[in-house]
Order: sequence, then C-alpha cells, then structure tokens
Amino acid sequence: MGRLSREKDHLTLLHAFRQLAREGSVNAHLLIVGDGPERPRIEAAIRDFQLCAAVTMTGHMPSAEPYYGVADLAVLSSLSEGSPNALLEAMSARVPVVATAVGGVPEIVADRQSALLVPPHSPAALCQAMGELLTNQAMARALAQRAGELLAARHSLEARSKRLLEIYAGVLSNQLRYSS
Repeated sequence: MGRLSREKDHLTLLHAFRQLAREGSVNAHLLIVGDGPERPRIEAAIRDFQLCAAVTMTGHMPSAEPYYGVADLAVLSSLSEGSPNALLEAMSARVPVVATAVGGVPEIVADRQSALLVPPHSPAALCQAMGELLTNQAMARALAQRAGELLAARHSLEARSKRLLEIYAGVLSNQLRYSS
C-alpha cells in the first residue's frame, strides 16, 4: 500500500513472492495498491517472473482501507522508512505485518511480538516470514492483536497528544528552572 518508489523495494517483495509460490505451501495472491515511478519496473518483473495470474496492481486508490479488509497480511519490504503510514494502517485494521527492520519500523513494532521483522533486501527472509504467517493463523492473529493494542496505546491521537504535552511541560519546566 503506497507509493511505488525504489526505496519501497517491491522487487525484493516480488522475488520473495515468487519463491513462496514455487514452494506451493500456500495459495497466495499478491495485491499491490499504489502508483509511482517504479511501476514499469514492477510490471516488468511480474511478467519476467511469470506472476501475472498471482499479482494484481490496483494503481492509485483514494483509500487503502477496503484492501486491508481482504488482506491476510501486510508486507513492507522497504529499504528505508520513517514512520510508515502503511504499517500504522495495517495495525489499525488488525492485519498481521511482515516488515523490514529499517528506520522507524522497529520503534513501532517488535519482532515476534507485534510483527515479523526481517533484514532489508532479503527475499529468502521475507518469503519465510510471509509463509510463516500464512500457515500459522494463531500466530498471525496474536501479532495483529498485539499490534492493534500497541497502536492504541502509543500512536492514537490521544496518546500522541499526551506525549506532546509531556514534552512541552518538560521544556517549560526547564525554562522556568533556568530563568529563576
């Protein structure tokens, strides 16, 4: 879900998905929602990997929400991230997540507690994690449940507002102490 750009590393995702399809342990379909400059390269890889029947590209959509409703898992294969909205959206929708451990991702979710985290640019690790969640529904549900709880506790509007007020109060307290 999101912008199709080089740093999102959709090609590693396609390599991993091809490997997952070849193993045959799960019957999966990959849905890529979004658009961007990498779309031609992604489409070419889909053709080259002979995945046309197993991958759907929707293009840009005004809302990703309906797609989370049909997803068995969300995969973020990024090489770099800040605080990815797609991760927060998946957590909100209670969709289990496989993500690369880059940027702010490990600050939001923890490996095997609220998501499965893998190294970037590793199709084998990504394939293994996707397969694990697709075949272990109990684990997938537990991770999604914990991720949703974390989202509410740490990333809701109320939680963020409270933390911001705490920061302002700390700054104000330090200024008052130094000005006295």
